[in-house]
Amino acid sequence: MGSWKMRSNYASRSAKASGAAGNVTFTAIDVETANADPASICQIGVVDFRDGAIQDQQSILVNPGQPFSSINVHIHGIEEDAVTRSPTFPEIHAQLRRRLDGAVLVSHTAFDRIALEGAMTRYRLELIEATWLDSARIAR
Repeated sequence: MGSWKMRSNYASRSAKASGAAGNVTFTAIDVETANADPASICQIGVVDFRDGAIQDQQSILVNPGQPFSSINVHIHGIEEDAVTRSPTFPEIHAQLRRRLDGAVLVSHTAFDRIALEGAMTRYRLELIEATWLDSARIAR
C-alpha cells in the first residue's frame, strides 16, 4: 500500500451516507500520527458499515519515516519500533485508493482528512475522491 491524496467533498450536516434510509453505507476512518506533523501517519484504521453492521475492518501500521513524539505515543500507544518494518504511506496508497475512492468517509473532526491529504501532498500522490462527513460536526 502507498500514500494517497484525497479530493475532499465535505458533506453538510444534512447529507446522507450513500443509499436509501435503512440502507446506509459508509466507512469510518481514524488516523494516528507519529508527531505534530499531520502527514506523519503511523496507523490508519478503516471500518466499513452497511445498515449499521460492520462489513469489514482493517488496521494498517505505517512507517512515517519520522521520529515519534512522546506526546503522540502517550495518546495512541504506538511505539516507533512497532512500525520500523511496516510499509510507508506511498506503499499503501494504491490499496487505500481502491478501498476508499468514491466512499462516504466518516471521521471524528477534520484531523483525519487533513492528515491523509497532507501525506498525499507530501508524496505527490493522486487524490482519493471521497465524500467526508465529520461526526463531531454532525453531533453539534
